[in-house]
Amino acid sequence: MSAKIEDLAHRRAEREQRSQKEAPASRDAGTAATKGGRCPICGRPRDPAHRPFCSKRCAEIDLGRWLKESYRVQTEESPEDEVPRKDGDEE
Repeated sequence: MSAKIEDLAHRRAEREQRSQKEAPASRDAGTAATKGGRCPICGRPRDPAHRPFCSKRCAEIDLGRWLKESYRVQTEESPEDEVPRKDGDEE
C-alpha cells in the first residue's frame, strides 16, 4: 500500500510542476504561486509547501489567532444559554 501512496504523490508532484511551467508569469516573479488564490493572512500567492498560506510565518500567525481564540463563530445564543462547567467551578 505504501508504494501506491508514493506513486500517487510522485504523480501529483509531476502534475504541479507541469502546471507551474505552463502557467503564465505572475506579476510577483520569484514567488511560488499556485492556482487557487492568495494567502488568507497577507494576500501574497500561496506556496504549496505551506498551503493555504504563503509561508511558515503566515501559518504560525493563523495558529496564534486560533490559540488566542481570535476566531469566533457568530451565534444567536446568549451567554445564559452556555452549558455549565462539569468541574463544579462557577464564574
